[in-house]
Amino acid sequence: AHDAIEFVLAYSGELFDPALVQIVARQLPQYPTGITVILSTGETGVVSNANAGHGGRPVVRVCAKDGTVVRAPYEMDLTDPKNQHSLVVQVDL
Repeated sequence: AHDAIEFVLAYSGELFDPALVQIVARQLPQYPTGITVILSTGETGVVSNANAGHGGRPVVRVCAKDGTVVRAPYEMDLTDPKNQHSLVVQVDL
């Protein structure tokens, strides 16, 4: 279910009606701040902002890429159009 929801959110406006996606996103649980996630891009990070109202599109503080620690961690806002296709593929509870 998690993968399906991520897919719908990532393709809002392209494959799915954005108004309907927003209705669904408001009903979904958000990623809580502080959990570790792995993105489809191979980046690993910690959710620094759950992005209330944006469902499964948090801000992630990226600390590693493809298993290698990055020199300078950076923030990746998954609501930003340039990151639209970056998906949370794994949650480390």
